[in-house]
Formats: sequence, structure tokens, C-alpha cells
Amino acid sequence: MERKIALLRTEIEKHRIAYHAYDTPIISDEIYDSLMRELVELETKYPQYDDVLSPSRRVGGDILDSFKKVKHEVAQWSYDNVFDFEELENWEKRNLNYFKKENSSIDENFNFDYFVELKIDGLKVILTYKNGRLLRAASRGDGDVGEDITENIKTIKSIPLTLKDKIDLTVIGECFISKSEFEKINKKRKEENLEEYKNPRNLAAGTLRQLDPKIVAERKLEFFAYDTENLNTDIKKYIEAIKTQKAEIEMLKILGFKVNAESKFCKNIIDIQKYYDIWNGEKRYNQEYGIDGVVIKINEKSLETILGFTAKAPRGGVAYKLLASEAVSTVLSITYQVGRSGAVTPVAELLPVSLDGTIVKRATLHNFEEIERLGLQIGDKVMVRKAGDIIPQIFDVLLNLRSGNEKEISEIKNCPECKSVLFKDTESGGVKIFCKNELCPAKVIGKIIYFVSKKCMNIDGLGESTIETFYKENLIKNISDIYTLTEKSKIKKILSLEGFKQKSVDNLVESINKSKNVNLNTFITALGINSVGAETAILIAQKFKSISNIINAEFIDLASIYGLGEKTSQEIVNYFANIENKKEIEKLLQYLNIKDFVEDNTFKKLTNMVFVITGTFEKMSRAEIENKIKEN
Repeated sequence: MERKIALLRTEIEKHRIAYHAYDTPIISDEIYDSLMRELVELETKYPQYDDVLSPSRRVGGDILDSFKKVKHEVAQWSYDNVFDFEELENWEKRNLNYFKKENSSIDENFNFDYFVELKIDGLKVILTYKNGRLLRAASRGDGDVGEDITENIKTIKSIPLTLKDKIDLTVIGECFISKSEFEKINKKRKEENLEEYKNPRNLAAGTLRQLDPKIVAERKLEFFAYDTENLNTDIKKYIEAIKTQKAEIEMLKILGFKVNAESKFCKNIIDIQKYYDIWNGEKRYNQEYGIDGVVIKINEKSLETILGFTAKAPRGGVAYKLLASEAVSTVLSITYQVGRSGAVTPVAELLPVSLDGTIVKRATLHNFEEIERLGLQIGDKVMVRKAGDIIPQIFDVLLNLRSGNEKEISEIKNCPECKSVLFKDTESGGVKIFCKNELCPAKVIGKIIYFVSKKCMNIDGLGESTIETFYKENLIKNISDIYTLTEKSKIKKILSLEGFKQKSVDNLVESINKSKNVNLNTFITALGINSVGAETAILIAQKFKSISNIINAEFIDLASIYGLGEKTSQEIVNYFANIENKKEIEKLLQYLNIKDFVEDNTFKKLTNMVFVITGTFEKMSRAEIENKIKEN
């Protein structure tokens, strides 16, 4: 009987692949259902042969209490975006320059070839297989930590529970709900007088976080696989397949995964642009899934590895975003945002309008030159779209719809937050306006928010709204005040505020104390010096070794660092010449232990070597290992 059950499972899996991976069903739905019923009956009768990965488990298991957190073995990065052919060309040029610099023997005429795929508007899912069996499925989360959604993923028929060969492999793909299924679900909700879902992506996201897998099974999620990691096998065909993106996609099909049939190999960016143009029109809207761009990957995996990463994203791939959906709205008023650098940005407050399933109420206007270019007035009917499908922007004014009651928009002279006189930035040709008051509340709050962010001091419990509350309550008035929040008098005041409990305050204190030991480059990043990001901070730390050396650094020494540039060097000099900044750093040094940058001479310098960091480690995080490699 064990053999019969095993044969039934194999037969059902064969037909699952034919139907859900290849769209070529061999048998009718009725016969498939009959085979499944027979399997369920036998498994019920002979529970000793039960298997958690049996095809019968796809109907959904027991209701969960919660989702467990999962640390990804490999960080799940997101690609940078480009929005037109010129940006695509610049991306390629940067990669070629970087690659040729790292490989001086490469022929001057060398060029990359590419593999392009549709960017499905869904949710990233990471599947881990051990010995050919699905061990775990996780959501992307923040890229380092996601949630264990294995029981929900088992219900998706386009995802194999077991692979053809007993290999270890991580598979990455996109989970989504088809448009027809979305319409079917909404039709049913309408009949039941329930609120309809806004868009397929939001429904898919909510479905994956359902604690009842039976509900997930009912909603018929789908999955496209597009990448692999952590292959562990001695089977030659798989080892060869992961050398190129094109071969990897073919391997995923052979393993029983559904892949997007519209992917294409391209010899150059001219071919990529032709592919993009096809999908930027009506064809985009005639698919069963949402598409918000084209993902471009360098086909040769070894070249992708050599290119490595910037501080934000892999260099070897990029997302070429399709033109966003558009809508008409009305400008109700103009408000202003003040950033941490003091830049003042006008914002159009709009009559709420639905755009790609979300309600848009505001749109950035960048600067007053943009307002003049558009000829915009308060009360105008405007065309709105999402830049990169994220930030709403006004791209046209419907002048023929003016009523005569519209009001002109005058350029403001004073900061909307502190009323200081605003100054125009001469370097931008007087386009940008700035508040120079270092005590401007908006600037101070912006700097504190940046300082505590994950890429800087990583202080949990200090979100934007919390910082704004603490500022209003006089608990913090500058960055160094963060470290006084651990004092008993301030803890007592925090606990008296609405929404703050002992546990959350204890966690905040712990996170603040943890941040007191910090690497030099992280501290430099957190200061928020104009033009100084994470990678630039590493270059500065490598050159000067200690915070005191950096504070006293001269322009000529900074400008001599490869990759810095004169403008950035001057920004650094200006920052440390500012008396208020110096005072603030002196206060911070009373609380912080800033580790000097020390070359580790245990190993030879790791020049011209490429590293891939994967897995988990007992004594160091991947980020710490990355920093150690960069130091050497």
C-alpha cells in the first residue's frame, strides 16, 4: 500500500507540472480530481504513510497562531530603477567602466549580453529545498528577515513540494493573484455586500499573511520562479545551469516550477529597448498579471558576481520601470516639506483620486521652477501619475478646464516651519530654496530620523512619529539628546505619554545602549553630511582611521581620496567647520564608543578578490563580515 500511495503522489505531481508549470494538461480536471480523492482516501486509511509534503496537503492545514520570523540565508536585495533609455545607457556604461577597471586584460570592445524578464507586480517569496523537499517558504520582509509562510505556500499548485532530484536549493519568485481570480473574488464579495478589494497585489499580500491556510487555498495564488541561490549538488546539469540566467530559467522549468514565458535573451540594450517598448503599450494590460517594469540581468552569473553591489543594490541587474497609470485630480492647496538638509519642497494637496488601486492625496512639485513650467494654479485640474509607480507626480495641467476661479501660486520667502528667510541655492541655478536655520524644527527632526535609521545607528523604537512626539514634549531637541532618553526622569515622562508601555520603553533603552558601540564609518554615515552615504563613509574611514583625524582633515587630503570629488570634499570640510556641528559631535562623544578604523593584518589585503557571503554565523553578522572584507 505504501508503494501505491507513492505512485499516486508521483502521478499527481506529473500532472501538476503539466498543467500548472507548462500549461499543457494531459488529463481532464475530473480525472485529476479522481486521483486526488483516491490519494486522500488511502492516506486517511493508512496514516502511517502520511507525508507533510503530499499533494493532498494543498487544500490547507490547521489555523496558525502567528508567523515565525525567518532570517534569510542570503540577503534579499532590490534592484535600482531606471526610467528611460538614457538612464539604461548610463547604467551599462557604469558597469562596463567598473568591470574593465577590475579586469584590465579585458578587450576594449567587450560588452555584456542580457536576460530580460517581466517585473510582475506581486510579492517576493523565498523557497528553501533540502534533499529535494520543501523545507521552508518565507516572505522577503526587510531583505534580511522575513516571515515563515510555508503552510500558505503549500496551497499554491504552481510550486512543487518535492523536486525531481534530491538537491539542496533556494528558489526565489513572485507570488500573485491573477486578474480573473481577483475579479471572481470581488464579484462574490459584492454579492455578499462586503467591501471589494482595491487591487490584486494588496489582496495577494493580505492572503499570504492569512493565519488560516484554507482561506489561502480558496484564493488560488500563483507563482513565477525567476532565480536560485545556494545550490548544493554534484549533479553536473544543475551546476552548469546556474552559470547563466537563461540556463537557470530552463532548469527551473525542468524542476517543475512555473516560469514566465515572456522572458528573453538580449544581445544588447537596443534589443532590451525593443522588448521594453512592446510591453510599455496595450500588451501590458492584456495579461493575467500586473506588470510594472522589465527586469534586466547580465546573463553571465560570473560577471554579475564580479560587479558586486553598491551600498543599495546589486550592480548586475536593474528594473526598467514602465510608464505609470494616470488619473485626473484637482489641486486644493500647496503645502511645503522641509528636509533635513533644509531643502524646501512644494507639495500639491489633491482631491483624493484612485491610482493603481491606492488613494492619492498629495503630489510632489520638486521646486517653483516646476510650478512655473507647468503653469500650475490652485484649483487646476491636473494629470497625475506615479513616478516609478511609487511617488505621485503632476505631469500636466488641463488648462482648457479652468473656470476662472483658480489662484496663482506665489513663491514663499520664509520657512514654513521656523519662519526664517529662505535662500536660493546658486549651484542649482536658483531652482532650489533652503532654510539655513540649523535650529529649524523640521531640519532637526529630519536629522534625528536619519541618524536612528537602520542604515545608520539602527535604533529600534524611534520611528518618525515617536521622534516628532518626543520633540514636541521637549524630550529631544537634537541628536545627542537621544542618549539622555535612558535617564530615569525622561523614562518616567515617556511612560506618562499615551501609547508608551514599560516593555516598549525597555526595548528602546536597550536599543539606544546597544548603539553606543559603533564603527567609525557607520557614525560618519549617520551624521548626514551632504553627499556622504555609506560607501563614501567607508572611504573616509579607511583614509583617516579615527573621528579626530576626520574632524581635522583638510580639503586637499579629502579630495585625494579616489571616488570622493571636490564638491563632496568641500561639504565635509564645511560640516566640521560649523561650530554647532562640532558642539554636537563633542556631546555625542561623551556617550559613544566610536571604534577607530583598524587594518586587520592577520590576513593579506584582499585586493581584486570577490566574495559572496551566505548563511548564518555564530560570532558575526553578514554586515560585519562585509565591513571586515572592505577594511582589508
